[in-house]
Amino acid sequence: MLTKSCSLPEDGAVIHRHQASSGDSFYIRAYRAHASPTLAEVFEAKHRAALRRYGLELGEEIAAPTKLGNERGIWLFTAEWSPASHPPPPGSKEHDESTRRGVGPVAGVRLDLRSRDRPLSLERAVSRFGQHDRLRRYLHGRVGELAGWWVDPCARSRGLPAALLVVGVDFAADQGLASVLTLVPRHTRAIVSSLGFQVCPEFGEDGELPYPDDRYRSALMRLDLLDRRRPLPQSDDAKELHYA
Repeated sequence: MLTKSCSLPEDGAVIHRHQASSGDSFYIRAYRAHASPTLAEVFEAKHRAALRRYGLELGEEIAAPTKLGNERGIWLFTAEWSPASHPPPPGSKEHDESTRRGVGPVAGVRLDLRSRDRPLSLERAVSRFGQHDRLRRYLHGRVGELAGWWVDPCARSRGLPAALLVVGVDFAADQGLASVLTLVPRHTRAIVSSLGFQVCPEFGEDGELPYPDDRYRSALMRLDLLDRRRPLPQSDDAKELHYA
């Protein structure tokens, strides 16, 4: 877990070390998107690539991280191989020159902080279904959204989606947010539920919306941070969040 502090980490600071059951270890770093434009561009490109692997395109309701808010508005959390780990060897099927040990992130998630002049990505997504009025009840106080999960193929099955989720939630709680929202597909809901997120049942049909397209059923889920009484569990779940 993160060391509790109200101060903000320096850009690129290691805020968590994730040990996978495979024996690989990863550093998870925190960046402000506004202050790290190059990293933000890489982050968005990785997210788009992950979506394309499933035949999806990043919709207009999800803007590029570099265009969302000010320096405190968006935090990017990335995972990279630690010096003690060894990624797939050069020439192997899974090897990617851009994700060798010590060269860039292999997984990521972003935390968007809501403000009056910048709605969350999921607000735009939900509004296209005429559901925004129902969403308002969950937007009181300081609210954040976890979105944009991606994992490079060379780093799959190492528990990184769960590790990034834990870090994002812990960071949000540390910074005084009241709650965190996320929009996730049915087949990856279990990993989010295991960390305490609850489905908001009044959306769509039985809490599900046809998002990002008719092939998927996604649920709006919420975690109340004010009622959090114990640390979130560490997880090495091998399930992957295919999109966010």
